[in-house]
This record gives sequence, structure tokens and C-alpha cells, in this order.
Amino acid sequence: MVVEGPGFSDLIIWQPEELPDQGGRALAAGAMKTDALLAMVRTAPDGRILGYVMGDGTSLEYGGRVLASSKRACSVVADESGVQTGATRRARQGLPPLAAEVTAWRPGGTR
Repeated sequence: MVVEGPGFSDLIIWQPEELPDQGGRALAAGAMKTDALLAMVRTAPDGRILGYVMGDGTSLEYGGRVLASSKRACSVVADESGVQTGATRRARQGLPPLAAEVTAWRPGGTR
């Protein structure tokens, strides 16, 4: 799905978790590639990446740039002000979440 507004365009991909605790499968739409259950990349009219979301995934790429990469599913929210990460959920097993071990790019910044 594409959502557009004044000064931005959001490309959104989502997929169901068909079986409990099953990760997403590799998907691509436009310039985005991901295995996240939910992913969104916000771009400016000039094509700059303004921000992104990766929900329960291990990889998110846009236009050949790796935005987020992890060995196990986690969540990332990033924009020019910073990067927030979320741990791997294990609530169905009655266990605490695993810490996020992710490499994430900050728009307008560095890894």
C-alpha cells in the first residue's frame, strides 16, 4: 500500500502470521524488500528516506540500502531523531523477550 501526503510517501507491506511464532516470508514491493510482518518506509519527494518501521522481521532493505538487519526477528522504528528497537517476543511460551540484536541505519545519520 502507498499512502501519500504533503511532503511524504509511505510504502507499507504487511503479511499475516499464519501460524503462531512463524516468521514472515521474503516479500518485495517497489524498492522495498523485507521478511517483516509489517514494514513501512517514508520518503521525501526527492527520494530521501525520512524514516522506517520493521515489525517482527530480520531484514529491511530499500533501494539497495540495508536499513535493518538481525539474526532473529525484532522490531525497529527509525527517523532522523534516532532509532528505537524492540525485543523478540516470546509471550506465547511464557518467557521474557530476548534482547534485540540488530544493526539499524538512522536516516540522516549513520549506523
